[in-house]
Amino acid sequence: MKIPMSILLCTIVCIAWGQMDPLFSVKLAFVDAAGNRDTVQIGFDTSANEFYNPKYGEVDLQNPFDKAFEVRAAHHSILTGSVAKGILSKKIITYAEEVFRIPDPGTICHNGSKILLFMKTKNFPVTMLWDSLDFLNTRECLSQSYVTPDYNSELVDPFYVWIDFPGKRFSCLTSSNHFNIHLDPVYTREHFPKEYTYRIVKEFSPGNFDTLYAIAINFIHDELVSPCRVFVDQEDYSEKASGFLVFPNPATDEISFQCIPDMECDWIQIHDLLGRKIRKINKVDRENRIEIRDLSPGYYMLVSGKGNEFQAVGKFMKL
Repeated sequence: MKIPMSILLCTIVCIAWGQMDPLFSVKLAFVDAAGNRDTVQIGFDTSANEFYNPKYGEVDLQNPFDKAFEVRAAHHSILTGSVAKGILSKKIITYAEEVFRIPDPGTICHNGSKILLFMKTKNFPVTMLWDSLDFLNTRECLSQSYVTPDYNSELVDPFYVWIDFPGKRFSCLTSSNHFNIHLDPVYTREHFPKEYTYRIVKEFSPGNFDTLYAIAINFIHDELVSPCRVFVDQEDYSEKASGFLVFPNPATDEISFQCIPDMECDWIQIHDLLGRKIRKINKVDRENRIEIRDLSPGYYMLVSGKGNEFQAVGKFMKL
C-alpha cells in the first residue's frame, strides 16, 4: 500500500507545481498556408530559470516535429547547447528580472528573457496570431515588445544600427495582432539576404538530426532598445543585398572582402554568434585581407560601417 500512496502523493505534488501561475503568460496561435493550426504558451517569472521549469508546466518534447505542421517554444539558452542541449516545449516560462522604469522610478517592470518559437511546416507562410492587449495592458511594462526571425538583432553593436537596418523582418506586439512569416531558407536568401535567421540543429534520436528555424519574442519596455519606436511591421519589406563579398568561404587562414562600389567601408568588425566583438579594423581599403588563424572554428559575422553609421553585413565560416 505504501508504493501506490507514494505514487499518488508524487502525482498530486507534480500537478500542483505544474499549475504555478507566472507573473506573465500569453497564448499564441499559429496557422500555416494549408490551414493547419497549433498553439503555444509563453511567459516569464522571477522564480523561473532560462533552461527548464517543470513547475510551470514545461515538458521536454524529445520526439520529432509533426510532419504536417508544429510549433514549439524554447528558452534562448538552447542556442548555446547548454543544459542537456535545451528543451522544446508547448509551454515556456522563462526567467525575468525586476527593473525600475525610467523616467518613472516608482513603476516596477520586469524584463523577461528572450523566447524562441521553432516551427516546421510544408506550407509556408505561417501566421502567428495574438491579442495585442495582452502586451499593452499588462502591468509588466511590455509596450515595446516585438518578434523577429533575425539573429542580427543580437549580433549588431550598437543596437540602434540594427533598428535602422533596412530589409529586416519584425512586428511590434502592441501595434499589430498577427505576423506572417516564411522561414524556408531558400525564400529567406532570396528576399531577405541580410538576415541571419535563428536556427538550431537538433538530434531527436541517435543519427536523426533536423534543422529548425525560429522567430524570437523580445519582452521590452524601453523604447530605446526596440524597433517599435521606428516601425510597426517590416514583414513585407524586401530589399536586395547591399553588402560586400567575403571569400574564400569557408576559410582557414585568411579571408578577403570587397566592398561593392556604392558602399563605403571605413571600418570592419568581426562578431561571434554570441554577439561579442572579436576584432575591429579602423582603416580598410576597397579590397582587404584579414587573418583568421587565431579564430576558433565556427560561424562569424563581418559588420562594416562609415563613421557611426552601419553599412553592411557579411558572414563567413572558419574551418
